[in-house]
Amino acid sequence: MFLLWFGWFGFNGGSTLALNEKVPLILLNTFLAGACGGVAAMLYSYARLGYLAAPDLLNGIIGGLVAITASCHIQLPALAVLIGGIAGLIVVAGSWWLDRWRIDDAVGAIPAHLFAGVWGTLAVALFAPESAFNLTGQRGQQLLVQALGIVAIGIYAFTISFALLWLINRFYRLRVDAQAEQMGLNVAEHAASTEIIDLLIEMDDHRRRGDFSHPVSVEPHTEVGQIALQYNHVLQRVNEEISKREDVLRALTVSETRKSAILDAVLDCIVTIDRLGNILEFNPAAARTFGCSRRGAVGANLGRLLIVDEQREEFAQALQTGFVGEGRFVINKRTQTPLQRVDHEVFPAELSISRVRSGRQLEYILHIRDVTRQRDIQRRLHHLAHYDQLTSLSNRNHFRQGLTYYLMAETPRQAAVLFLDLDRFKTINDTLGHAAGDQLLREVAARLRQSTRGDDLLARWGGDEFVIALFGIGNPQDLAHKAQQYIDALAQPYDLDGKAVHAPTSIGVAAYPDGGDNADALIHHADLALYQAKSAGRNNYQFFTPELAHQLSERFDYENELRDAIQHEEFELYYQPQLDIATGALIGAETLLRWRHPHKGLVQPNVFIPILEESDLINSIGEWVIRSACRQSQIWRNQGLPALRIAINVSGRQFLQAGFADTVARVLSEEHVEPTCIALEITETVLARDTQQCIETLQDLHKLGLEIAVDDFGTGYSSLSYLKRFPIDTIKIDRSFVIECDVNAEDAAICAAIISLGRSLGLKTLAEGVEKHSQLDFLREEGCDAYQGYLFSPPVPATAMAGWLR
Repeated sequence: MFLLWFGWFGFNGGSTLALNEKVPLILLNTFLAGACGGVAAMLYSYARLGYLAAPDLLNGIIGGLVAITASCHIQLPALAVLIGGIAGLIVVAGSWWLDRWRIDDAVGAIPAHLFAGVWGTLAVALFAPESAFNLTGQRGQQLLVQALGIVAIGIYAFTISFALLWLINRFYRLRVDAQAEQMGLNVAEHAASTEIIDLLIEMDDHRRRGDFSHPVSVEPHTEVGQIALQYNHVLQRVNEEISKREDVLRALTVSETRKSAILDAVLDCIVTIDRLGNILEFNPAAARTFGCSRRGAVGANLGRLLIVDEQREEFAQALQTGFVGEGRFVINKRTQTPLQRVDHEVFPAELSISRVRSGRQLEYILHIRDVTRQRDIQRRLHHLAHYDQLTSLSNRNHFRQGLTYYLMAETPRQAAVLFLDLDRFKTINDTLGHAAGDQLLREVAARLRQSTRGDDLLARWGGDEFVIALFGIGNPQDLAHKAQQYIDALAQPYDLDGKAVHAPTSIGVAAYPDGGDNADALIHHADLALYQAKSAGRNNYQFFTPELAHQLSERFDYENELRDAIQHEEFELYYQPQLDIATGALIGAETLLRWRHPHKGLVQPNVFIPILEESDLINSIGEWVIRSACRQSQIWRNQGLPALRIAINVSGRQFLQAGFADTVARVLSEEHVEPTCIALEITETVLARDTQQCIETLQDLHKLGLEIAVDDFGTGYSSLSYLKRFPIDTIKIDRSFVIECDVNAEDAAICAAIISLGRSLGLKTLAEGVEKHSQLDFLREEGCDAYQGYLFSPPVPATAMAGWLR
C-alpha cells in the first residue's frame, strides 16, 4: 500500500514535466487526499459495521489518490482534504452498493477507480479556481464539460469492451456453463482456479518432483485450508523422521570413518581373527611392524604367520578354548610374549586379546605392541637414573642406595667412605674451557676406576667431586694407604689438548661405625673431613673425628650468628694508634673489627674473620666498617679533637667486587667525610690476583683522595712490578719480620730491605707489631717512617682513642 502511495507521488509530481514551484503543492495535495480518503473510509466502515475493516482503509486511500489526481496541481490543501475525504466515503459506499445489487466486480476496481474517478473529475469544476478555466471561463460551463466528458468516455469504453468480449467469446469461451460453475470449475474466468484445485496441483507437484520438503499454501479459515494444514503436518512429521534417519546414517558413516582413521593412525597393531585363527583385519601399524602388507596378511593363519615356533601349539590350544585358559594367550589380559615378523625376526611384544561377536560369528581382536624400543628406553632411563652421563660412574642416588644395602647386613661389616675433590678444577675449567674440563673429569674417573676394586662403589657426586665406598677395609693404616694411593694416581699430569695439566686432589675419610652408622652420616662426615683437608693446604687426606665435627659445627653456628650480628649491633670497632717514629706524634689509627658475642663475650678476629671471608657476608660487613669508621671520624671532629687519618682494612673479596670504588665514594658522600681522613689497607696477595682490575680500582680510589697502603708486605707475592704500577702510598712491614728484627739477622735484613725499597720508590713505610724499644730503635736507625704496636698501645675502643687525641 505504501509503495502504491509513493508511486502515486511520482505519478502526480511527474505530470508537471519539470521541477518547478507546483511540485510541492502536488505532493502535499496527493498526501492529504490519500490520507483523508483512508480516514473517512475507516470512520464510515466503523459506523456501519461496528469494527475497523482493513480493506476499507486501503480502498479509501486509493480512492483519495484517484480523486485528487485530476486537480492536484490547482487545488488548495484544504480542498484536497475535502476531495479526498468524500472520495473515501464514495469508495466504501460504492463497494456496499455493488454487494447489495450482486454486481460482480471481478478485479475490485469499480469503487476506487470508477466512482472515485468520476468524483475527482467533477471536483475539478466544483473546487478549482475559475482562473484555471481558460477555455470555458465559468464554473458552470466547466462542470458541464466535465460531465459530458464522463458520459462520452463511459459510453465509448462500455461499447468497445462489450464488442471485444463478445467477439472473443465466439472463438474461446470465457465462462463455463451454470452447472459447471456450481461445481467450482470456473477456471476460465480471469484465468482463476478454485482453492481445492490449487491444493491438488501443489500436491501433484510434490509427487512428480519427489520433494516433500516445502509445505503447500494454506488458507486457515476454509475447509480446504484445514486439509492443507493437516497435509503440511504430515509432511513435517515425515521430514522429521527422514532427517533423523539421515542423521543416524550420517553419524554411522562418521563413526565408521573415524574408526577406520583410528585404526589406520594408531601406532599399535590391531589384528582381527576368526575362531579358526584366520586374519580378517590387519591395520597399517601391523603391516609396518610385521613387514607384511594387508593383502598378504588377510586370509592367512595368524598362528603360522606371526607366532614363533615354540608358542604355536600353546596358541592353537588357547584358540580352541576361546582364550579362556591359562598361559600367555588369555582374553582380556595384557601379557608379554615373543612374536615374529615375516622375515622370522623375533621381537618382544605386549599382547591383549578381546572377544567380539559379528552377527553370529565370533571374532577376536588382538592388540599388539612392539616393546623393543620401550625396553631400550627403560634401560636408558635406568642408566640415566643411576649413572652419571659424563663419566658413566654411578650417581649419588645409586651410590647412596648401594652403600645403604651394604650397611643393612645382619652382621656389622667394615666400610669407609672417601670424599674426593679436585683442587684446581675451576682454574683449569675457566682457563682451558668446559670441553677440557669434561675431558679431565672423564680421565679422573678412568684413573679412579682402575684404582678401585670391583666390589667397591665409585660415583661422581657432582661437579669435580667423587665418592668411593671401600668395603672390607676398616683399619686406619689401610685406609690411609688407600687414600694416598688415590692421591698419587691423580697427581700424575693429564694431557689436555697437548698440554700437561696437573689436578691434585684432597680427600676426606669417614670409617664405619665411628664416622657414621648409616650411608648419609658417612657421606656427610667424609665431606667434613674433605673440608678439613682443603683447609690444611690441599693435596692431602684427613680422617673424620668427633673433634672435627665439633669444630665444624661450631663454625656453622658462628656463620648463622654472624648473619644477625650487624642487625643486633654486636660488632665494634677498635683503633690502634699509628705514630711517627722520628717525632713520636700520633699520625693515624688502624681500624680493627671486634665481635662481642651476647653469650660468648669478645670473639677473637682469627675465629670469625675467616668465616666472613669465605661467606657472602664480607661485603656487607666491609661496607659497615667503612661507614662506621667515617661516622666515628665525624664524631671526633664534632668534639673538637684533632683530625686523624683512619686506616681501614679491606677484604680481598670486597676489593675485587665490581663497583667497590663507587661504594666507597657513596659512603664518603653520605657521611660527609673528607677522603684525606681515610686510608685503605689492602694485602699484597689481593693485588696479585687480577692486575688490570686492581689498577683500575686503585686509580679510582686514588682519584677520590684516599691514601692506599699495602698490608702484610713481604708475606705474599712481593713484586717490584706492582709497586711501580699501582698508585700506592704506604708499605706496611708485616709483624712476623718486626718481632725479631732486633735479634735475628735475617729479619733485620728483610726489614732493612723493605725500608730501603720504599725509600727508593718514594713510598712511606710503617712497621706493625712493635712491642720493644730495641725494635723501635732498629727501625728508627733504618729510616722507617711510622710504627704501631703494643709498645705504645694495643687496639682500644673509640672512647679510649679519644683520650689519646686529647
